[in-house]
Amino acid sequence: MKHLLRNFLPVISFLFFVTTAYGQAGIPNGDFESWPPGNFDNPEHWDSPNETTQGFPFFLTTVEKTTDSHSGEYAAQLTSGSILGEVIPGLLTLGELVLDEQNPEESEFIGIPFSERPASLEGFYKYMPQEEDFGVIGVLLSRYNLELNAKDTIAFGFFQFDGQDEDFASFSVLLDYLSFAEPDSMNVVILSSASPEMQSGSRLIIDDLSLGYSGVPVVDLGDDVFICPGEEHVFDLEYIEDHTYTWFDLETGEVLSEEPQLVVDREGVFQAVVQNPQGLPGFDTVQVFMHDAPEVFEMTGGGEYSQDEEGVAVGLSGSQTGVNYFLYRDEQTLVGEKEGTGEALSFGLQTEGVYTAEALDNETACMVWMEGQAEVVLLTFAQDPEKTEVTLFPNPATTVFNISGLPPGEKIHLHMKSLDGSLVFSEIIYPAAEGIWTSPDLSALPPGHYLLVMHLGNGKQFSGKIILSSR
Repeated sequence: MKHLLRNFLPVISFLFFVTTAYGQAGIPNGDFESWPPGNFDNPEHWDSPNETTQGFPFFLTTVEKTTDSHSGEYAAQLTSGSILGEVIPGLLTLGELVLDEQNPEESEFIGIPFSERPASLEGFYKYMPQEEDFGVIGVLLSRYNLELNAKDTIAFGFFQFDGQDEDFASFSVLLDYLSFAEPDSMNVVILSSASPEMQSGSRLIIDDLSLGYSGVPVVDLGDDVFICPGEEHVFDLEYIEDHTYTWFDLETGEVLSEEPQLVVDREGVFQAVVQNPQGLPGFDTVQVFMHDAPEVFEMTGGGEYSQDEEGVAVGLSGSQTGVNYFLYRDEQTLVGEKEGTGEALSFGLQTEGVYTAEALDNETACMVWMEGQAEVVLLTFAQDPEKTEVTLFPNPATTVFNISGLPPGEKIHLHMKSLDGSLVFSEIIYPAAEGIWTSPDLSALPPGHYLLVMHLGNGKQFSGKIILSSR
């Protein structure tokens, strides 16, 4: 026993290397009103060395209830004593104290399961020290590390009881957080003597322990988020002055942003940490999932039609069930809608214009544009009555050709296509004062027949064919 007493202080130095046992959230019996009989004068849910020191031949009790309370009927009184010249501090620990008499440094201070992140431990005390002695109270939040088979410290805090306080005074143990991880256990340890020269007779009364949450930033990212390919989701936290913001990719550990906002365009697990000026963090985690986009199919159909025809068919090379397809003319005007069948789709005959299609997944609301476009051309090689006849020359041409008879200075959309529908070039032209426009050098194009289509701003169209001959 004497060996144990001499090594009691080293045990205290190891008191925060703990393992989790039983318990409940919060501080059970923090008001010290429950003192079950047959519990070695210990309050319920708390433990002390009384079981070891009360027996023969020492008969020393260092923790007991007292009616000198801050509120209610009882409080906990810790009194440092002496056995065989060794000072034994009054010690009270939340959970269970398992003393190893042969190897005191292996003794365990077992806390309670706990997963919250309080800002402080609050309470009331009286302290009557002997000489220059002082007492302490400490709190530790930890989490078991399966890889290291040990506890990781999440947060800790200490408060030192100094001087004579014969009337109840309040104290607050501010927690210093070292990790953004969620704790899984909590320990509270109280000592009536902790100075290098502990003194027998130092007495500490503790009552009404509670956890404080004032100042803890509240972070709420909401439910998990689902986004569509090509889309972004903006997480926007409330800005609070003098607070710091950190966004983490929990899969890589990368810091993504130090602003209140985070823009996400991919899958992942993301955590937001907000710290107040004292460094106390609040945090929340959210997972972002990516929906599958509708399958992309090719636009089909298109081509030329004459004034005595209704138009040209436009469609898609395939479709999916559960997906709706929308047909647009000139990317703006919605002209058709079809439900996917799992087969190729036709939107029917369409008049002159450039057609594109967009797919909407009815379940995920994800949208995607189909590939390519279908161009429908009305063949109306017409003559403006106020102008001369539109003429292509030379025709056939070798490198360049000219167009005459165009409205001078008007904006004209000109497209040149091969007979298989491939677009050779497309540009906006402004004919000279003489109504003439000259093409760029076309010597790189293979010889053959090409279709020219011109759209004027007044709705008039001109079209014709140009032949490129061998050089």
